[in-house]
Amino acid sequence: MKSEKARIGLLLNDTNSDYVREILDGAYSYCLEKEASLFIFNIGEMNFSYHPFDYQHRVLTQFCKKSNIDGLIVCSAVLDLHAKKEDFEAFLRTFDPVPVVSIGTKIAGRPSILCDPKPGIQKILEDLVDRQKCRKICVLGRIPGSHEAQERTEIIAAFLKKRGIRFDERFIIDGNFTYEGANLAISSDDLLQLTQLPQRLCIIGGGVIGMEFAHIFHNFGSEVTVVEYCKEILPPFDKDIAKRLRQTLTRKGINFATGAAVTALKRDGELIAVCYDQKGKSL
Repeated sequence: MKSEKARIGLLLNDTNSDYVREILDGAYSYCLEKEASLFIFNIGEMNFSYHPFDYQHRVLTQFCKKSNIDGLIVCSAVLDLHAKKEDFEAFLRTFDPVPVVSIGTKIAGRPSILCDPKPGIQKILEDLVDRQKCRKICVLGRIPGSHEAQERTEIIAAFLKKRGIRFDERFIIDGNFTYEGANLAISSDDLLQLTQLPQRLCIIGGGVIGMEFAHIFHNFGSEVTVVEYCKEILPPFDKDIAKRLRQTLTRKGINFATGAAVTALKRDGELIAVCYDQKGKSL
């Protein structure tokens, strides 16, 4: 009698990155070879903000029960980026008694597969140093006390030494480069699910998607403000075209704050205040 197919779940945040696609392709090939069923759970960013639409990111995980799957592979390295370790571990416990395997991050009490970061880091550095001729490289966002972060630092130092470039610890900047209250923001996907038109809307980031939403919601009747870190909107595009677009949208009534770094989101009653620094002033 032929046994039933094994049912494997794969939990990830998106399918856009090369890293996740490699894992997805590997899992698919293995399940195809072993005649196992593969279930993909694309649940978006796990920021544990508990804003009104978070349930949409996690509702798929309700399928991850022992009655539906035999085991679960979790792409922890990309899912836990904006979550505290204890929150993420608690999240994984909700799948018990389904066996869970973590990829990319060591999780206590779980089988964990850690990837060798050396080839990827060396490839990045080869592009910066050999192709683009960079000689001063700054590393942002190293997590203090992290074994993985220290390992990456040692790989960088060894590569630079091999190329005859002086390694300076001052160019390794520790810290979590998010801002206070970042979990109060909603994503562009969440914005599409709104059932009520916001009277005022602040869009952080003046890229293509930001400009699309700014135009759409302004036409719907919302008062829209776009906060962009760079000196001009649409940073990758021609500066003259970006400037003309901003001027046109400004005449239509859309507000812009360029060269502005968001520092915090703060709840003010039913509203959320967006705080940012611009030209040395805190607004």
